Amino acid sequence: MICGFITDDEDRKNLNFLIRASEDTLKDWYKTCTDDDVAYAQELMHAFALELKEAAIEMRIECELASMNEFSEAISVIETVREK
Repeated sequence: MICGFITDDEDRKNLNFLIRASEDTLKDWYKTCTDDDVAYAQELMHAFALELKEAAIEMRIECELASMNEFSEAISVIETVREK
């Protein structure tokens, strides 16, 4: 079971397959996969969603920091984002 971010190279390869595969390729894969395969694919997609969410938070913080002149304002933004 994958909890959190993807750290294993094999899991990353499998995620890349799911993301980049054509519709026909995914249909063919689905015809041959087991319930465990589908559950694993869902775990990979959930972990990827967490990674995207974290990246979005980091980008938001960076954008906010870039537009500020005062360090105290930056601390306030970081605290606000981390509370959400």
